[in-house]
Amino acid sequence: MITLLLIVAATIALGLVYQLLGTWRDARSYPAPGKLIEVAGSRLHIRMTGQGSPTVVLESGIAASSVSWTAVQSALSKHTTVCSYDRAGFGWSEPDSRSRIPSQLADELHELLTRAGLPPPFVLVGHSFGGLIVRAFAARYPQETAGLVLVDALHHDEWLNPTGPQRKVLRGGVWFSWLGAALASVGVVRLCLDLLTRGARRTPRAVMKSFGKNVTGLITRMVGEVTKLPPEVWPAIRAHWSGPHSFATMARYLAALPKSSAEFLEASPLPPVPLLVLSADCSGDQLAAQKELASLCADGECRVVSGCGHWIQLDRPEVVVVAVLQMLAKVRPRSSAPTPQPLNPPKMSS
Repeated sequence: MITLLLIVAATIALGLVYQLLGTWRDARSYPAPGKLIEVAGSRLHIRMTGQGSPTVVLESGIAASSVSWTAVQSALSKHTTVCSYDRAGFGWSEPDSRSRIPSQLADELHELLTRAGLPPPFVLVGHSFGGLIVRAFAARYPQETAGLVLVDALHHDEWLNPTGPQRKVLRGGVWFSWLGAALASVGVVRLCLDLLTRGARRTPRAVMKSFGKNVTGLITRMVGEVTKLPPEVWPAIRAHWSGPHSFATMARYLAALPKSSAEFLEASPLPPVPLLVLSADCSGDQLAAQKELASLCADGECRVVSGCGHWIQLDRPEVVVVAVLQMLAKVRPRSSAPTPQPLNPPKMSS
């Protein structure tokens, strides 16, 4: 027994050293491409490109970072100022232990934009859970909001009163996230990702399968979405998820989903600004929910992007670019120069 305990202790110690050295190496190899600005005690990463107004603010999904907007930001920065950022605990931003609910996150975003010296009003673009954040921002700061683009955004009722299966999914997601944080802290996640990078798949697959089919399926889907991004950003994403912060932050987001939804029961109405909803190719209740989001503003419109999944900005980044350019054309003063449009805009159905 004593020998076994010594072996376990030695393995954990080696894992901690491996993780520490890997974290140090990542910090040197993949520095933040933007600026780190202190907001509410944590340094948040923001990447600003382009010139012009209004500024377009790109808000990521529940566990995503600024890199998910790489293609969209690159294209839009030819037409105006664009910023993407990492919420606390994701990407290059430092963690924050406070509750991760839309109102709190909207206030943090507002402070970040202010400290970054970006003048309002803003065109806010939110994907998935990010849709709740930009809606909260618009309701709390109506005079600083010029327009909204929701990219397959989460409907506020989806997790308000979770069903039995939904509660099971949430519990499983929270459990997996905290387990991921524990494994990442002792180098297990880093080792698996390093092996995958080198082409060794047997050990990582064995580790995934040990947690069951649901976890294996979830990780496989996540990896599939990541591979849609430019290959040059893959190492940075691998570095971000090799540490415990991203997993721990994701656990807090998932645990707070019902509370996040409840914030919109008596939320302030959205300001009378243009609203464009981009929906994944869906039908039934899902499509009805997206159309309901479009009705939140009198000038709202819902477009279904044919043959596209939830991550529209990865599957069809040109669709998001066209939508934001059209929004800019709507909100810019008449005296401004016309916004250039792509020669062949993608086909979308209403």
